[in-house]
Amino acid sequence: MNTKLIKINLNQTVSRFELAEIKKEKNRWIIYGAITFVFLLILLFNFFIINKYNGLISSRLNNAKNLIDDSNKIRKNYENYNKGEGNVDLTISQADIDRLFDVEKKRISLAKKLEALAFDIPENMSLLDFEYHYDKNELIITLISEVDRYSENKELLIQNITQNFMNDGDFNSYDLRPEKDNHKQQQYYKVILTLSNKK
Repeated sequence: MNTKLIKINLNQTVSRFELAEIKKEKNRWIIYGAITFVFLLILLFNFFIINKYNGLISSRLNNAKNLIDDSNKIRKNYENYNKGEGNVDLTISQADIDRLFDVEKKRISLAKKLEALAFDIPENMSLLDFEYHYDKNELIITLISEVDRYSENKELLIQNITQNFMNDGDFNSYDLRPEKDNHKQQQYYKVILTLSNKK
């Protein structure tokens, strides 16, 4: 007689359903740990940023305090000097005067020149670029002109520049270089005007 028997493992302590629940619980803990770790990283990053800002603010406050202290010290020394009490020598030496003379001799007041330039450029020209080279004492102005109005614009520009830029001694020569160019099949002249002081 063949009887079919069901084998039951009586030594099994955890059923399949319990194993599935344990696995789900483990996954929940892993997700919880990952989220907690991310929050901790964000908190640490915020703490780092706040420390950097605090350091920056305190260094700026220290710099401001040092500047105020220095200005008060200079003011006090100056007041003592005016009263004849201080030991600070505020006399100007000949070397200081010579240095100031050299600086002032090379200085060019560009503000007035820029004001004049706004009116010196003919209405049919546009300003494209403006460069000033201190070491060469050179002013480079790049303008744009229509091809058919170039000669008229050139004459007017030269007349205005010689009247307003050449009379004060900052610049004594100019160079005008036209370069033909086109943009979207429209031709124009790029006019490069160089003002310099040739000695």
